[in-house]
Amino acid sequence: MDLISRNELHELMEDRGKTSLSLYMPTHRTGDLQQDPIRLKNLIREAEEKLKQQQLDEESIKKFLRPIRDLLEHGTIWQYMSDGLAIFRTEDRFHLYRLPISFTENVIVKNRFYIKPLLPIFTNNGHFYVLAVSQKEIRLLKGTRHTVNELDIHESIPESLSQILKEKQMPEGFQFHTGAGAGAGRAGQVRAAIFHGHGDEIDQKDQIRKYLREVDHGIVDIIKGGQLPMVLAGVEELRVLYKQVNSYPHVMDVGINGNPDRIPNEELHSRAWEIVEPYFTAEMDRDLERFNELHGIGRTTVSIEEALPAAIQGRIESLFFNPDEHIRGRYDEHGNVTFDSTPDETGGKTVDLMDTLVVKALSNGSTVYAVDPEAIPDGSQLAALYRF
Repeated sequence: MDLISRNELHELMEDRGKTSLSLYMPTHRTGDLQQDPIRLKNLIREAEEKLKQQQLDEESIKKFLRPIRDLLEHGTIWQYMSDGLAIFRTEDRFHLYRLPISFTENVIVKNRFYIKPLLPIFTNNGHFYVLAVSQKEIRLLKGTRHTVNELDIHESIPESLSQILKEKQMPEGFQFHTGAGAGAGRAGQVRAAIFHGHGDEIDQKDQIRKYLREVDHGIVDIIKGGQLPMVLAGVEELRVLYKQVNSYPHVMDVGINGNPDRIPNEELHSRAWEIVEPYFTAEMDRDLERFNELHGIGRTTVSIEEALPAAIQGRIESLFFNPDEHIRGRYDEHGNVTFDSTPDETGGKTVDLMDTLVVKALSNGSTVYAVDPEAIPDGSQLAALYRF
């Protein structure tokens, strides 16, 4: 799976070329080495026909499509697909993303990339953590509704709990040496703190708490004041002990039960989303309530003519929009809007202003919600809450 950032989304939207090809298709996570390449091959044929309509000669079309056609012979890439494949191509650019949403097959040739199918990745899409705790290892995942990424934490947390307990339970008389010199990091500090010397009586739960307290310190150092919800994954006893020493204030009450060593990241992610989704739904309800409270005093708008300049300036805190709504027109660098419903079949000058608004808002850190029309205040096409 590939990750696409808000900045990359913005760059794709702003990219202009005399000929810009956008290709979307569904794929299989397990890697379908027959069906997926055949689907791409058919879409390449469709792209050839559309490029001919742009008056490109045969040699130019062949050169234009070469990096896409080369994928048909790239056996390895088909073994590591996600749910959907998005390809963007201009004369001098080639972008490929394997993404966790399934796309409808589509080939668009215009003078700009078609990015609307990407928007669900960034909307209604709160971020959260999953902390998987076991005797063998600690994993910290950061996810959204559609994506998950494992963070590198091994420099910040102690060694495995099972190794510490194993070494702690050495026979009486065995001389233990930590081997932790200067610069050994938090893991070395933990070993010095936990091991008192040979022959001591072992209080296993106390040792586990000490270990988990150091894990908590390391995780909090990594998060650095974050406020995202965190879901704990682990057997019940370890989750209970972790909560006793935890200092991160946003751990969810409900966790994922079971040994996480046997659960792949993708399954941890999907099970965690079921836990945090109501949290984010409540957050959206709170933002809607704030919109209603501040409506009419200059802190909100339901007009794209006002919302688009505000999005460009980074003034929008929360944006609600109907993903099925299209507003055609043009805009300048300041966001001044001119409406124009002329069809844009051949990549003309008009754009979908609603898509532009969403991407600009996302690029400047706004929270964006794709909602049903009846959820938007005043029966409007959009609703924006300003930061200031």
